[in-house]
Amino acid sequence: MCAAPIKEVKRIFGSNNICNTRALPGVIIPAKHFPAKGGERKSISLLSEPRTVPRSLTVLCACVTVSASSKVFPRPDDPMAEILKVDTTDTAQLEFVLEYSTRLILAGKVVAFPTDTFYGLGADPLNLAAVSEIFRIKRRTSDQPLPLLVASLDQAADLAQDPPRIFFKLAEKFWPGPLTMVVSASRLIPLKVTANTGKVGLRWPRAPLAVAIIAAAARPITGTSANISKNPACSTAAEVEEQIGADLPLIMDGGRTHGVLASTVVDLVGERARILRPGGVPESALKEFLG
Repeated sequence: MCAAPIKEVKRIFGSNNICNTRALPGVIIPAKHFPAKGGERKSISLLSEPRTVPRSLTVLCACVTVSASSKVFPRPDDPMAEILKVDTTDTAQLEFVLEYSTRLILAGKVVAFPTDTFYGLGADPLNLAAVSEIFRIKRRTSDQPLPLLVASLDQAADLAQDPPRIFFKLAEKFWPGPLTMVVSASRLIPLKVTANTGKVGLRWPRAPLAVAIIAAAARPITGTSANISKNPACSTAAEVEEQIGADLPLIMDGGRTHGVLASTVVDLVGERARILRPGGVPESALKEFLG
């Protein structure tokens, strides 16, 4: 067994929050984020640095230790992404997850996370290098725009250029939920995100972790599905790992997603709104709004 926190943790969180200081490179686990009450022992699945092997954390009296679950150096066929199990009911652990994942996103990395439909790829849409990385990971051509996820209607309105009245009516009825609305993009959104169309798909997901990431990053994040283009969408972290794990630094494992269908996509640009893709919101529910 070896102690998890390292010098970087002490610098960020303060030395008083760290149990031990023997270093395990790449593991950043302040003990305060994984409290254990009354000496109760619990295990948390976490990995060390990107491109390294899984390790198992054990918490005892708020002290974190790490034991290797496999060889120090991964074999060529080993999964390359970190897989971090997430419990959104555990406030302390969620705080750590948000700190870790948003740091990656703001550094231009692409991470996978669960939504209310399928697993998605989250990146900073204002970072063109990160946007290019999504296209590379998905083997997706750059002529296909990337949808964005938001955490509020106000945030969505800021990303739309003069959104029509129906935008707000649909949002009031179906958000948060599996409805993506395509609107004229504001100048805040790079043309590369819109695939030079000037239009962007916006969605407020009914997914606590996704919304928390957006709030922590203080910006929208990309919400395209975490899979290779034209391959089946992924409902579990294991499926994401199988398809694109070698290209990701982090997969947040929130368990199996509850969605059976992708989000419904409605185009609100033009004289008449129309459904571009059927999905989680049935057409019958949209008829009174679309005419």
